[in-house]
Amino acid sequence: IVSAFKKMQENIDYYNTQLTHINERLEQKVDEKTAELKHNYYYDRMTKLPKRVKLSEDLEQEEFSLAILNLDAFKEINDFYGYAAGDELLRRVGMWILSSGYRVYRLSGDEFAIAFDSNIRADELLAGAEKLLTDLHNTVFFYDDEPIHVSATCGVCESQPDILNKADMALHHAKESKRRACIYSKELNIEEKYRRNMEISSLIKDALKNDRVVVHYQPIVEISSMKITKYEALIRIIDKNGSI
Repeated sequence: IVSAFKKMQENIDYYNTQLTHINERLEQKVDEKTAELKHNYYYDRMTKLPKRVKLSEDLEQEEFSLAILNLDAFKEINDFYGYAAGDELLRRVGMWILSSGYRVYRLSGDEFAIAFDSNIRADELLAGAEKLLTDLHNTVFFYDDEPIHVSATCGVCESQPDILNKADMALHHAKESKRRACIYSKELNIEEKYRRNMEISSLIKDALKNDRVVVHYQPIVEISSMKITKYEALIRIIDKNGSI
C-alpha cells in the first residue's frame, strides 16, 4: 500500500510539474500575442511607423509642433507603377523622413505626420517644413530600376490644443491655395470656412432628401435674330422657409 501510495504521489507530482510547464508556456504565448496585438495597434505593418493612435497618445503626454505631409498625385503613381510600387514608395518615403532626423508617424494612405520641437518660432517651423519638402522633391526613389519623383504638400501647426485637426486644416488650405506649405493661423479663418462648407453640405443633403431641389431654365437669345437658341439650366434649392 505504501509503495502504491508513493507511486501515486510521484504521478501527481509529475502531472503537476507538467501542468505548471503547460501553464507557463500558455502564459508566455498570451504575453507574446498581447505584445503583438499592442504593437499592431500602435504601429503600421507596412511602413513599421507609429500610427495616428500613437500620435494622439503622444500629444496627450508631451508638447510638440506638427506637420502633416501629403504626397501629391499618389493615385497616379499607384495607377502607373502599380500598387506594389506605391506600397514600397510609402515605406521608403517614411524611412527617408525618419533617416532625416525627424520623428514620423503614418496617418493613413499617403499622409505622414512629423514632429517638430515645440520651442521653435513659427517662421522657423514653416522654413523647416519647406526645407523638408524641397529635399523630398530632390530625392529620387527607385522601384525595379524605375526612377520615381515625389512631391508633397504640407500643413503645419505650432504646439497648441487640437493640433492634429488644425495641422490638417492647414494642409487642406495649402492645397486649396496651391501652396506647398501653410502654417495654421487664426487669421486664415479656416474654421469659419469649414463651418460654412459643412452648413452648405448639410443644406444640399437635406434639400435632396426632401425633394426641395428645382431647376429653372433661362433662355439664351441670339442678338442678331432675337431668337432663343438654347437654354441654361440653373439648379436652385428651396429652403425650409420656402425661399429660393
